[in-house]
Amino acid sequence: MNNEFYKDLGDKWFTSQHDAVALLRIENYKKLPWVLKQIQAQFKNQKCRVLDVGCGGGFLTLELAKRGYVCTGVDVDMSIMKAGKERDETKSIQWCVAPAEKTPFADGSFDVVCAMDMLEHVEDPVAVLKEAKRVLTPQGLLLIHTFNRTPLAWLFAAKGLDWFIKNSQKHIHDWNKFIRVSELEHELHKLGFKISALSGIGPKVLSWPMLKLIMTGKVSDDFQFRLTSNLQVGYLVSAQNGTAKPTRSSIQDAST
Repeated sequence: MNNEFYKDLGDKWFTSQHDAVALLRIENYKKLPWVLKQIQAQFKNQKCRVLDVGCGGGFLTLELAKRGYVCTGVDVDMSIMKAGKERDETKSIQWCVAPAEKTPFADGSFDVVCAMDMLEHVEDPVAVLKEAKRVLTPQGLLLIHTFNRTPLAWLFAAKGLDWFIKNSQKHIHDWNKFIRVSELEHELHKLGFKISALSGIGPKVLSWPMLKLIMTGKVSDDFQFRLTSNLQVGYLVSAQNGTAKPTRSSIQDAST
């Protein structure tokens, strides 16, 4: 799997339409409202402390900081975060170089930890989950996006990037490192998290922008993702930290 190309993206995080990162940028338009909904449900109007692990160019970090949250972005190299840091209008975000499995923060430092599009890029996703639990407050919130290990995810999130995005780097995703929903649920419950919301997310397949992408290799500005009850490609998870013995919670469809 190729993780090195993120170091060379520079301003392409925010400008490119011919790289796979363009899909990540547009997908954030759907992730952001979902993330805000989960934070509001847990913390109401509290301007809580947010750690964005594997923040990349900072799509989510920047938007949360604009809304008054106290944000820290973490990734493995400052070159990955440079474009986001330069776009920080609030000048309030802390940008930290560290591996997701071992951050330099004290126990209970954050109310919210976001792990978006990164568990499938690390060697030990369980270690990332354990680190997230360590730095979360006792009633903190862990928000995750990752990909399901299914044939559809292989098509859309692995091979599809290689086949259809004009300048896409090869092997951005390794299907074997995708995580089945049941596997992630199991690990979260073992750590004492209680899942409060689960939603699928994926591109609008039967659409003109999708057809244009296939024909031209370009991600147009009108390309769209949607939240759905279908978990076969990508999915979002909201999990509450806790010290009580974990029980399987009812799964809330966040498709609205």
